[in-house]
Amino acid sequence: MRCRRSIQSIAGALRDVVERAGGSGVSASQGNILFGASSSSRVNKVQWAAAEVGVSYRQVEISTSELKLNDNYLRINSKGTVPTWVECDSPVPFVLNESNTIVAHLAMTQGGSRLDPRDPRLRMLAWQWQEYGETTLQPALSPVWWGYKFGSGYPLGQGSALVPLEPAKLAASVQKAIRAWAAVDAHLAADGRPFMLGDDLTFGDITCGVHANRLFQMGAEGPDGRFEHLRALRAWYDRLLARPAYVKLVVAPTLKV
Repeated sequence: MRCRRSIQSIAGALRDVVERAGGSGVSASQGNILFGASSSSRVNKVQWAAAEVGVSYRQVEISTSELKLNDNYLRINSKGTVPTWVECDSPVPFVLNESNTIVAHLAMTQGGSRLDPRDPRLRMLAWQWQEYGETTLQPALSPVWWGYKFGSGYPLGQGSALVPLEPAKLAASVQKAIRAWAAVDAHLAADGRPFMLGDDLTFGDITCGVHANRLFQMGAEGPDGRFEHLRALRAWYDRLLARPAYVKLVVAPTLKV
């Protein structure tokens, strides 16, 4: 009985969130749903991975701040974060959050050999670079992105308000970002590998690839050309730019910011 109530609770919460968010053409009872706005780099990861493995979904474009105010969304994802991925075709709607986890799930269950290296050890290497992208590259890059792109200090103020820029802190952040990205460059250059795990794109490229786009959107070789010596990194980014899904779902949303 408890399980049945749980199923009904999730299904009801999904219907409410979709209706209140105005999710045009989105069904809360079938297919896959992606919650989150395309302006979010974490949402971009899932969009790109889904396109690479050929998984369809309907998206509810709504900001994190709005979702945090929706009690039913918090029943689906108690963290109130984005993205949230829901597979409605299961007997019990399958709900995942945390972008790296969603990307790995899509690769392992939908992508076959396209994003999933299959070998357990290679999978862990792919996961290693997913983690590095989110725990090291993203924190190192964010102050640089906000400083150069918007002239703001970081972290942002309440409600994502811009704050005064401190040049000394920005200069220190650039050096930290160079060190973080140099590790990726060295890895790629070690044996001339085209992608993070070798000849093929895997889910190990996704998170680093999304953040690399923000780096190079600040200039051909990063802020003030400070990253121009990272040639293997730039060559890898150029290979990502040859992928239509990357350009459409990662590069294009950033250009609108």
